[in-house]
Amino acid sequence: MIGNKKKIHFLSASDRINYGDLLFPIIFMKVLELEKNNVEFYNYGIVKSDLSFFGGFPTLSYRSFQKNIKYGGNIIIGGGEVLFVDWASLAAFISLFYSKILSNNTFAKFEAKFNLTRYLFSNGKIEVPYAPNKENLKPKNEVAIFYNSVGGSFQNSRLVGRKNSFMKALLSSDYISVRDQRAKKSLLDYNIKSKLTPDSAILLSDFFVKDSLLDKVSFEKTLINNDYLFLQIGKYYRPLDFLKFVNQLDIVGEKLKCKIYLCPIGLAPMHEDMEILKEINSFSKNFKFIMPNNIYDIMTLICFSKAYIGTSLHGLITAQSYNIPFIPLNKKIKKVEQYCKTWTCNLIQENLEYSNILDSITIIENWDFNLSIEILENQKKLVYDNLKNIFTNLI
Repeated sequence: MIGNKKKIHFLSASDRINYGDLLFPIIFMKVLELEKNNVEFYNYGIVKSDLSFFGGFPTLSYRSFQKNIKYGGNIIIGGGEVLFVDWASLAAFISLFYSKILSNNTFAKFEAKFNLTRYLFSNGKIEVPYAPNKENLKPKNEVAIFYNSVGGSFQNSRLVGRKNSFMKALLSSDYISVRDQRAKKSLLDYNIKSKLTPDSAILLSDFFVKDSLLDKVSFEKTLINNDYLFLQIGKYYRPLDFLKFVNQLDIVGEKLKCKIYLCPIGLAPMHEDMEILKEINSFSKNFKFIMPNNIYDIMTLICFSKAYIGTSLHGLITAQSYNIPFIPLNKKIKKVEQYCKTWTCNLIQENLEYSNILDSITIIENWDFNLSIEILENQKKLVYDNLKNIFTNLI
């Protein structure tokens, strides 16, 4: 600690161009400023990066984190689907080259067995990037570890063979909050208790007032003068009957008298929403593809839309924060469906299948805005309470 300042070492996946991941340190800092906490703040990813051109915070590398934490302070695991995530998966989200290597089945099995990628980004002693064990950090001063509304599950994780070391790391932490029942159950199966708290991005509308966002966008402001739906689909979530989906989507726009804006949210390797959205764009004059140049383009297009439809959890949470109707797509995306079942079940609790996209007309027309705002305000309070609890226990 320098003077009266406490050190915060903020660890998240904000070293890649992925809308939701870039939000975590931003929201955390906004609440810190609101609470007038006098702290020394360091932001880390697994690599050093500077995504400020896209609206993100620069990150220090994981090796810098290991070096700096030796002198003590508070580790905040910033949020997102970071529980049970391995080094190789994170590397694939940053490097297109590595994502292609990891797609090789032989290499993937070898990596899962030996966990070699950890040597690229750390000293090799940290088994799981977002679950550092105090014993392996070798701090010279006291360290506290807090998990801020994180998500994840052991299902399909490469860490299945490392459960014991992972659980020991979690048990060395001081406080764990998770964002859905799925994550809570995964931890309870190993007798690890956690607090259920909504994703911190739900606070977006408190810090970025709708009209003020217009000063931050890169696109022509006339775009938001139209009635439009915001549509996003991840690269790997392509509808099985693509033509049927596109044709019915066009009908949705006609029935609701809306254009369909196609805007990518995940731009990192292995996300690449733009690929499928550009393809959809070619099918109708009612569709318009918009490539975002920063996080505020995405945020603004969602909050001025008639409704959000998509596979992105943070697209959905942004819509919810601004009290915009939201429709999650594709039941295979468990993190989105589990989040909705945990927090929005009175509004919508199941992902809509692509084959039922016409149902979005009824959902949007019958949206209960009063109930939506009531749920929203309750969730915001839970997030503020969770963050205040973390701030109160900083060392």
